[in-house]
Formats: sequence, C-alpha cells, structure tokens
Amino acid sequence: MLVAPNLKETFSKLCGNCHTKSDWMELAIITLLCAFVSLIPFPRLMAPRQICFYLPILLTAVMLYQKKTVISFRLPITLPFVMFFVWVTATIFISIDVENSTHDIYAYLFAPFVLVIVFANFFVSEKRFSKLVVLYIIASTIFGMYYMYHDYVILKLPFGTKLGLTNAWTEIPSNWIGIFTTTGVVLALTALTEKSNIYKKMVFFVCMLMLIVTSLAVNANATNLTLLVTGFLLICFHIRKYLIAVSLFLIVLILLATNMPVRDMLTMSVMQGKVTRELTGSRVPNWERYWEILKDHPIAGIGFGMESLEQTELRDQYNPLLSPEKRTDFTDPHNMFVSVATRTGFLGLALYLSIIITFLYAVLRLAFKGSTPFIKKWGTAVAIAFIAFLIQGQFQPVVGNSVTDVFYFTIALGMILWRMQQASANN
Repeated sequence: MLVAPNLKETFSKLCGNCHTKSDWMELAIITLLCAFVSLIPFPRLMAPRQICFYLPILLTAVMLYQKKTVISFRLPITLPFVMFFVWVTATIFISIDVENSTHDIYAYLFAPFVLVIVFANFFVSEKRFSKLVVLYIIASTIFGMYYMYHDYVILKLPFGTKLGLTNAWTEIPSNWIGIFTTTGVVLALTALTEKSNIYKKMVFFVCMLMLIVTSLAVNANATNLTLLVTGFLLICFHIRKYLIAVSLFLIVLILLATNMPVRDMLTMSVMQGKVTRELTGSRVPNWERYWEILKDHPIAGIGFGMESLEQTELRDQYNPLLSPEKRTDFTDPHNMFVSVATRTGFLGLALYLSIIITFLYAVLRLAFKGSTPFIKKWGTAVAIAFIAFLIQGQFQPVVGNSVTDVFYFTIALGMILWRMQQASANN
C-alpha cells in the first residue's frame, strides 16, 4: 500500500501534478508517445509500436469526447497536407490496386498526420520537446550499435564489409540505416550545445560518435553525401555561436572518414565511377522507366499503394520501352519525388512539394526569427535534419515504408516548435 503513492508521485513529476482522470490520461499519452519515439528505429517490434502509435490517438479522442482537452489543427502544414490527402483519396478508385492504395493512404498518410497533430498539442514545452530528442538520440545510437555488434562481433565480418548486408533487422535494408542515424547525428550535436553538466555532454558526444561511425560503416553514397551537406549546413548556421561543438563534429567526421574503410570510396576515381554508373546503368535509367509510366498516367498516377509501385508486371511492361543497357530490375524509383509523381500524378507531386516547402519555410523562420534561443537553435536542427532526410530521399525509397516514421517525427518536432513560438507570441 505504501508503493502506490510513491509511484504516483514519481509519475506526477513527469507531467506536473496529476490529480484528475484527465491529468492521468494526458500523462499516459505523453508516456506512450515517448515510447513510440524510442521504437522508431526498430520496425520489427511491431506490436509495441502499434500500441504506442494508436493508443495515444484513442486516448486523445476520448479526452476530446469528454471535453477534457482542446486540440488545435492550426499548423502551417495542415492545409497543404489536407489538400494532398483529398487528392489521393479522390483518385483512389482509378488506381491500379484500390485495396493496397486504401491501406497505404491510411497507414502512411492519414494516421501519421493525426499523430503529428497529437505531438504538436501535447509536447508544447521545452522540457517535453527535449525528452523526445533525447529518446530518439539514444534509440538511434542503440540501433546503430546493435548493427555494428551483430555484423562485426557476432558474425566477425571484416570491418570494411558494408554494414547491414546481413539484414540483422530484416525490415531495414543496409542503405536505409543512414536515414535513421544521420537524423540522430544532427540532434546529438545540437544537444551538445545545451547548457548541461559534463556527464550529459559526454553522453551526447559518445552518441554522436557512434552514430557517425555507423553512418560511415554503411558505405552508402547517399549517407556520405548527407554527412557532408550536414557538416556544411552546420558551419553556415552554427559556426559562430557554437564553434567548439561544430569544430568537434567536423574533426570527428574527418578523422573517422579518413581512417575507416569508407575512405576508399572518397577518392576521385571511385566517385567518378559511381557517378558514371548512376547515370548510365542504375538510378537514372530507372527513373526513365518511371517517366514512361508517368506519361501514361499523368493526372492521377498509378495509385498511392506501395505494392502497385513494386509490381514486377509493371516493370516488365515498361522495360522494353528502354534500350537494353538501360533496363533495370528495380521495382522502386529510389527517389521520393519520382515515387510520389508516379503514384499520384503531376498534381499530386505539386501538392506533396507544397507540404515540404511549407514545412521548410516554417522551420527556417523559427531558425532565424524564433522568439527564444531554444526555438532558434532547435528550429535550425530540425531544418538540417529534414534536409538530410530529403537528400537521402533522392536515392532511397522513403515513401510508404518503415523510414517514413523519421519523416513524420521530424515534422512533429518542427510543429511542436512552431506551437511553442505561437504560445510565446501570445504571451
């Protein structure tokens, strides 16, 4: 009987004083969403992820029904997102696979956006925002360390072996690993600049170090390019205010890149060969095939469903339109914009781009005109993390699969900061 009050007191400290049923429901929502963020890099843990995804939405709906909370949908991305959602829903009946398109519209469009709304309404404080960031940093670090331990310790593969080829976590192909880790790198570096004790800074530094090592061990062109662009953007935005942290990041990145096997990929001859292969026999010819598909479905595309895009029949139907040397076995465009255009047509692509442009404009305004140093600093971090995702999205399939959670998580962080800015302006 003495344990319960102490437990209640402990939990209450996480979310203020919980004296009513609605207070405990809010605490449950926050706890579950924190757990979901911790599980983002681990799509194989489907059952707990689903619980932590849908239960907060259900609890929010219950609180709305009981008039115990007020949810604001007034976010910069709401209108463009709704327009895109209406378009793909309106064209669903002329898609190649209606059933799969219905599933993907719900699973990768509607439900994640609802979760973004929940995040943006229940985490509008520096303390709660920081918890999400720290949880993602730790989760992505554990994710990277697991892959390193599995491949290089358990399997005893040579350190130069491309990380993740063994599919230790089967839902995440090797080249996707960097999508999770580069986001963590940006957040960990920004967390290093926070005013905290030396022990916390050491933890964030170790996390950043491990995430950079994991990213480089992937040996993926997209990940390497993302790290280079991230370093350049950090110099542009942070070099004056956070000279030590940015310099530390660049020194670590250069030392690791020149001493790890990835250095062999950074020579001029190797990079020229990579570019030549991409232009003549890999991604660009693959995009040409999807251009042929898009010419046949310019208005509404083939449907939002991922399985529609991956149909081998579709590949075999359009490959003969290309010259033999340009025919590929890819069943995905490996480019987020080509993917969206093929799925939803030119109008759908324009609406999707409006979401991205609107979001980037909103977070960049926070980075330059935020009302507090916290909002400015983290607005910059979210903008860089989002750009990092977009870079990798030009070379990897990131629409309608497990890495989509990183996309929506980054948007959620930006919308939380935007709500904090609005609250600050109103006060």
